[in-house]
Amino acid sequence: MKKILLIILFSTNLLFGQEYFEGIITFKTEITTTEFASEKLQENLEYNYGDILKVFYKKNGSFIRKYLNTGEYGNNYQIYFNDTGELLITTKGNNKIDTLDVTKNSLKLIEKSIVNNKETIMDLKCDCIIYSSLNERKENVTLEFCYSSNVTELDPNRFQKHNDYFLNNYFSLSKRPYLKFRLKTKELELTFTATEITEKKLTENDLTEK
Repeated sequence: MKKILLIILFSTNLLFGQEYFEGIITFKTEITTTEFASEKLQENLEYNYGDILKVFYKKNGSFIRKYLNTGEYGNNYQIYFNDTGELLITTKGNNKIDTLDVTKNSLKLIEKSIVNNKETIMDLKCDCIIYSSLNERKENVTLEFCYSSNVTELDPNRFQKHNDYFLNNYFSLSKRPYLKFRLKTKELELTFTATEITEKKLTENDLTEK
């Protein structure tokens, strides 16, 4: 698995006419459930998502999400290929790799709004883009992405194929990595809030460090 990750991150070294963000953003993970949730939903979410998320961005538009402190068979990595629009999903404890086609959006947009200066994250004033939507079961899903104009830009064109969860639309509007992502449904609220931003050229050692 380590070899696959290294190939994805480091085999393509494209030249860019503009400096775009490359590096690592570390998030704290917060999970809450409501009275509508099943008895073990909170426990299952904590098992799968852990309490820390690291997102590794390459300038070419590919990225890797690394989940820390998950359960024995919880989430491990999610790897996005910007050229194909595929997301590879791996879990701990097995060698199975699942593939998700994120060129298709699993949500139907109902309403989109932008709130300026909604909150401050790491002493950075952030605007937020909020998507109100319905999933395939016609249940309400709210997604919120918050970003700061003081963070180095990403190239939004390199995320065009990531339609799922409106990620390509978010990047086209913000042109920056998000510092907060919140998913809210009737049963749960899952929030990732940035605690550290490391802008750097990624090396092979970055994935193996906690």
